Amino acid sequence: MYWLNKIFTSKGVINQINVIHNNIEVSLFDLGATIYSLKTRDSNNNLDNVVLELEEKEDYFKNDLYLNATIGPHAGRIKNAEYSLNNKLYTLEKNHLSNNLHSGNDCFAKIIFDYEVIEEENITKVVFLKAIPDNSRFPGNQKVKITYSVYETTLEIEHKVTTDHDTVINLTNHAYFNLSGTTKDNVLSHTLQINSSNIVETDESFVSKNIVNISKNMSFREEKALIGPVMLLRETNFRGIDHSYILDKIDYNLKQSTLFCDKTQRVMNVYTTYPIIHLYTDNFEHKETLISQNGRLNMGICFETQFMSNSINLNESSTTLKKDEIYHHFTKFEFSVRRRIK
Repeated sequence: MYWLNKIFTSKGVINQINVIHNNIEVSLFDLGATIYSLKTRDSNNNLDNVVLELEEKEDYFKNDLYLNATIGPHAGRIKNAEYSLNNKLYTLEKNHLSNNLHSGNDCFAKIIFDYEVIEEENITKVVFLKAIPDNSRFPGNQKVKITYSVYETTLEIEHKVTTDHDTVINLTNHAYFNLSGTTKDNVLSHTLQINSSNIVETDESFVSKNIVNISKNMSFREEKALIGPVMLLRETNFRGIDHSYILDKIDYNLKQSTLFCDKTQRVMNVYTTYPIIHLYTDNFEHKETLISQNGRLNMGICFETQFMSNSINLNESSTTLKKDEIYHHFTKFEFSVRRRIK
């Protein structure tokens, strides 16, 4: 079941698509093909929002946090805000130190998508569509299709892009998860497991440069609390986890990561066709006001399924989409509860 409503703000109109199933409720914005809320049940059958939420709807038009939005054409940082493709140099906006982060003002988080809703048996699909015109930063007339499928206790995201000119594509969703119900606690007591033995090493400006083995302190091969690695990183230049974990095996049928909140007994399993999960633990105070968050750190954790950022500058072609090829990837977030042992 679904219904639509319009939200009028001082900065424009947002269309909100609300999807309800028995054990999961999802609200989406056409602005940025964004997840506004995602409600799942805890061990006491309470239905709570498990993604962070901006207090003012109009803040989604700026959304410096990229909160719960679709990131593209390129997720992550590009070194010196430039790259070369087919012997041509492309210059991007410098919006993070000397680098480009999440495509800057070209980011899909800032555009209004067309949409349609498809009701099938036991599944609701919300399809966002946009034709992105060729520009001097990301070439090619691109056709972008982002499909959210809601069913049972699952939210599945499908990314599909075609182009009429070779270009650079690396899409992700930037949802900030908090399985306590978003307003109750930070995520540092959550436990995490991820199938990754290698991590992407970054330079002093947090740009990807090469692949290294994960240290024991940063490894989540065995489930453990987030607080240890986050506090360890704060002794260095990092304020928390902001790292790309390379998955040991790419297999959409394989559970790649598990997030768990002991207080609510909520579990979130992550499945993806992407080779990397970039983890980000909400490490900076917010200019925008989050619902009941008061600017506190580490109120959410992002699972940015994607390719390695800056790979276009590392003689690695994973983010290059050739003319007439199809970019097509899936990510699935599956929710459940883990009962306490009495």
